Amino acid sequence: MGFMDLLNITKVSFKEGPVSVVLATMERLPEGAVSFPLSERDREYSANFKNKDSLKSFYSARFAASELISVEDLHYEGQRPLLKSGNHLSLSHTHGWGAAVTSKYSVGVDIEFDRPQIFRIAKKFVNEVEVGWVEKGNIDHLHAIWGAKESVFKMYGLGSVDFRGDITVMGAPDPTTGQFIALFKNRKTQFEAKMYYKKIKNMHLVFGFRN
Repeated sequence: MGFMDLLNITKVSFKEGPVSVVLATMERLPEGAVSFPLSERDREYSANFKNKDSLKSFYSARFAASELISVEDLHYEGQRPLLKSGNHLSLSHTHGWGAAVTSKYSVGVDIEFDRPQIFRIAKKFVNEVEVGWVEKGNIDHLHAIWGAKESVFKMYGLGSVDFRGDITVMGAPDPTTGQFIALFKNRKTQFEAKMYYKKIKNMHLVFGFRN
């Protein structure tokens, strides 16, 4: 993992197995056009932002993506980013930060800052299997579960998912490698996803892939 400053952008990049990840944040919005490539769709989309923090988040995720892929390769199916090359891309952004992950496999990524209210809403997404291993009061465990389920939802890519019923995180992330397993199963399909969890200060980064 390494940090670098590029103009007003801070970047963190690393690779886990077959997955490449970039995490980025913009310290301030540029006065004119951004200094990194954007797809035509993203240029048009960014022109409609009213909230500056939301625009910084959007730009941060697109900068992260531009470090991993050629923007000429990028297109969208609704809000879902797709690559013409056949490789896979997933994006996430929040509070001025953005993340991108790519692989030849189907991927998903989620970033969240500490949210104390996650304890209050945990019963809506934590199932009986997960209750068996989650440590009481452990916010990292809850964020790992939530991030994994957001990521697996993106891997699935076919619409509505019951986070509590369709996705199960089988255990806590390994304290050294951050690796863990999530299972997806509904009436249409089932698969196993290899997940990774990293905590950077008070940010929770979860990403993974499925074969």
